[in-house]
Amino acid sequence: MTAGVRILLMDDDEVLRKLTSKKLSRMGFDIETAREGNAAVNMYRDALETGRPYDIVILDLVIQEGVDGKETIARLLQIDPRVRAIVSSGFVNDPTMSAFWENGFIEILPKPYKTNELEDVIRRVLELPGPD
Repeated sequence: MTAGVRILLMDDDEVLRKLTSKKLSRMGFDIETAREGNAAVNMYRDALETGRPYDIVILDLVIQEGVDGKETIARLLQIDPRVRAIVSSGFVNDPTMSAFWENGFIEILPKPYKTNELEDVIRRVLELPGPD
């Protein structure tokens, strides 16, 4: 199930980004990372144009310097209305977390998360019907 699955992870916390990237790689996913939304949008667009789109995007909701997850998902939806995005944040009381679906996300991943929680969320997303 994980072979060939491409994931784009956007998080401004370098330690968390590297740790999560390693976890996802160990699970067998092809993982690429971005520090903030502009980079993530550019990477997503490039991947679509080269015929190697990402299967899942995990977006940190709050970014200290750069484009945050909410603006990033809005831009990604303009590029690809079928983007499969997971919102991740430690700010669980943020309205975007409780209304994730209305904001263009298909799942949430509250921080801090354990490896099994990360894997469970990704598997749920992968089990959703694919784009037509």
